[in-house]
Amino acid sequence: MLSDLNRSEVKEEGNLLIEAVALLVQRQRETESWVAEQIWQSEERAAATDRRYAELEARLEGIEQHLARLVHEIEPTPGDTASDERLARLREQVEGLKLTPASAAHAAHSAPIATEHIAPVPADGPAREPESARPALPWSVAAARVTALNDTSSGVSPRSRDAD
Repeated sequence: MLSDLNRSEVKEEGNLLIEAVALLVQRQRETESWVAEQIWQSEERAAATDRRYAELEARLEGIEQHLARLVHEIEPTPGDTASDERLARLREQVEGLKLTPASAAHAAHSAPIATEHIAPVPADGPAREPESARPALPWSVAAARVTALNDTSSGVSPRSRDAD
């Protein structure tokens, strides 16, 4: 009887060991499937991140190109003759305003001043020639001529105007 008991226990123990190994194999397969799913999800997230990074990089490049175009359009390039000429003309006019005598200041209050129209020059096109063949007069000379014309048309002599 003891031997039958031992045999049945050994048989039961063997069956339990087989069942335990089968459960371990099943769990191992489940774990492998779960790890494979996690790897796939991680790869998908990495691919989505790479796509987003590429989109942002392309967008940034477009913004930088647009910014470079705007800077080129707004800022005059060194050596741009049209911009240099306009700048030199404006400097001359400012200097003329600084150096005008008091009588020219009086004339400025009483008569309108004719100014030369400065047309913008396209950045890509050639510089245009001035519309008038006459050179522009300094501001003080132009103001004095306007004052003289106003005085003669109103009947005021230049001496009586200077007395004021």
